Amino acid sequence: NPDFVRYAEAFGAFGIRCETTADFPAALQAARDAAKDRPALVHLITSAEDIAPNLLVVAIDDASLNVAGRWPWPRDYHAALLDAMMADKPAAVAFDVLFIEPDTTSTNADALLAESASRLGHVIFSAATKGDDEGAAQLPLPVLRSASSTGFINAKRDSDGVMRRIPMWVNTGGKREPSLVLQTLCTGLGLTVQANSLEMTGRDIVLVSETP
Repeated sequence: NPDFVRYAEAFGAFGIRCETTADFPAALQAARDAAKDRPALVHLITSAEDIAPNLLVVAIDDASLNVAGRWPWPRDYHAALLDAMMADKPAAVAFDVLFIEPDTTSTNADALLAESASRLGHVIFSAATKGDDEGAAQLPLPVLRSASSTGFINAKRDSDGVMRRIPMWVNTGGKREPSLVLQTLCTGLGLTVQANSLEMTGRDIVLVSETP
């Protein structure tokens, strides 16, 4: 990553090898201890083998399009998917697509999706900001927001056109809001983000557990 190399040369950097993802917390703490009060640039590299086996990606790919038809699919398709997950009790389900306009295929499809999300619980729908991070928020439909959490999917590409980083929060409407990744992680762990708190405007994000 040319941007990382440039910043590392400018500010100084050190590396910590992590054999598994279980080593990440200790590595991050070591980076913070070394940085003290200075900003710290952390660059983590992992492999596909390190991805937790209990993570499931439901892809919108050629195979699924051949079965379900052209995109966008009716929202009741997504509702049926959530209903099918009920028996497995997922810790969190995130939709990396925007549902910011009403479904035009059915008059009650959005309501059906909201009902399924409410029954399943732990559902996170995507939001985004127009233009840069300070732009107006494009939020899920109100009926969906009432039955779920929201996370932002804003991300920027590096100078070589590759997207390597996802911000943990975005600034919108004078507030800081969590990314889809952060909101999904916290939901899955039974934690909440103190969005727009004093802690969130500093170096740390305070995660508050819903259970002792």
